Amino acid sequence: MKKLAGTQLLPPPRADAPAPAWAGKPSEEPAEIYATHSRQVANAALNTLLEALRHEPAMTEQLQAAIAGSRAELVGLEHRIKAPSSLARKIRKKEIEKMQTPEQAATRLDDTIRYTVTTERVADLVPTLTASITTLTAHGWTVRSAEHSFVKGNPYKGIHIIVANEAGQRCEIQYHTESALATKNRGHKEYELYRDVDLSPEERKRAFERCVRLWDDVPTPPGLRKLTTLGGVAVELKDYRPKPAPKPK
Repeated sequence: MKKLAGTQLLPPPRADAPAPAWAGKPSEEPAEIYATHSRQVANAALNTLLEALRHEPAMTEQLQAAIAGSRAELVGLEHRIKAPSSLARKIRKKEIEKMQTPEQAATRLDDTIRYTVTTERVADLVPTLTASITTLTAHGWTVRSAEHSFVKGNPYKGIHIIVANEAGQRCEIQYHTESALATKNRGHKEYELYRDVDLSPEERKRAFERCVRLWDDVPTPPGLRKLTTLGGVAVELKDYRPKPAPKPK
């Protein structure tokens, strides 16, 4: 890959979306990515980002149009593009854990572009979800996967949809109520502790229990249980609760 300037990793300035939150940070400069990671990992991360940047402006515009006139809002657009360092770390992690080449790992990334759609009222969440996905698929988008984690006792609850535009560029769309998103933000640190395999089982268990308490009062959106398919894809239920030990034979 030829030498890149940091500005080449940014979407063009425009009125409908702010610059990414990581813009201008020294840790996100291409030279720093190459200094921190192997050339293969850095190449895969930066190529993935450059390809996403080709599609992001139109995808953002289409999603904004899909929720226009509804009771929903597209929030956190400063986080709509994953940072170069984050991409590189994720690719490196897959390289180690999944025995994948950096190029293979990069092709499996679904959230280089990611969005969050919120509604104020919980009753509006599922109608917003179905209406916006219907609009996007009518414009050539496809649903690649759909899941939610509204299970009592889960340490996190949300709706996550992976979609792709006509060219095949994937992105993740999360759907939350405003209050649930606030809960997610409050519990982010605890959730990361629960997932940290370097912590002791006792520490992770306590973090898990704190997460569960945070999410206990978040209601299941009306209509979500009956939503079994979305865009022709089965809606999966994600259960993060510890599985009981098998009974001895």
